[in-house]
Amino acid sequence: MHAMKILKGAETVLLALLLACSVTTMAMAAHWTERGPASMRLIAGGQQADGSYLAGLMVRIRPGWKMYWRSPGEAGVPPFFDWSGSGNLQQAQVRWPLPMRFTLYDLQTYGYHDEVILPVYVRPRRSDAPVNLQLKADLAICSEICVPISFSDRLRLQPGQAAEGIIRDYVARVPRLVDAQALPVRARIVEKAQASILTVDIEGAEGFDAPDLIVETGPGDALSAPELIRLSPGRLRFRYRLDAGASKWLLGEDLTVILYQGRRALERRQVPIEKG
Repeated sequence: MHAMKILKGAETVLLALLLACSVTTMAMAAHWTERGPASMRLIAGGQQADGSYLAGLMVRIRPGWKMYWRSPGEAGVPPFFDWSGSGNLQQAQVRWPLPMRFTLYDLQTYGYHDEVILPVYVRPRRSDAPVNLQLKADLAICSEICVPISFSDRLRLQPGQAAEGIIRDYVARVPRLVDAQALPVRARIVEKAQASILTVDIEGAEGFDAPDLIVETGPGDALSAPELIRLSPGRLRFRYRLDAGASKWLLGEDLTVILYQGRRALERRQVPIEKG
């Protein structure tokens, strides 16, 4: 009888441990939600030294389909995120890994295929309380047609929580933000008879042997592929042929420029456009 009581007690402890592990796992990553050609979930990346949290929106995309970047390019719509239903949330900031450039029907767009994790930096209002993260997202998953998708998910973030290490791999793919001293950039636009010519000159580009450039002209807008002209070692010129009269809407705007090669990527913001 005494042995049976001990065995029953051990079973109770084991059940409690299994339940605790189950709760931790649920808190670490929400269940997958399938929406047409994509599946999505929120995952936890652990608490940071400053008391904030790292989370991620993980998206798996069927072969032949893609999801758009923050600036889709010549077609498409950027993802929209709403965190307003969250509890104890001061700020949720989405970071964007370097996208790919796609071409379809002579239109160039930017986005991701197969799988992507968008890192989310989460700052709580109170550091001594958990964050109940709630996301409502609208995005388009596209092939030759686009499927609009609405998605919602919840994730509890708290100290000591297990973390999905794969988020760190995608954090490393986010372009490194640099200032004018680290990456001098000069942009000029010239009006020709039938086109506007935008040139972007970059200095301090040592080590970029076969680079590419993404230029954003405003929220949600990105130019197609440029022509590369190598001026000298470390000095690059990228040239864009735009529609005539483009200077009317570009002058006065600031560019965001991403210089990249492979996974090495530098992002420079607030680059003014001069009239050439």
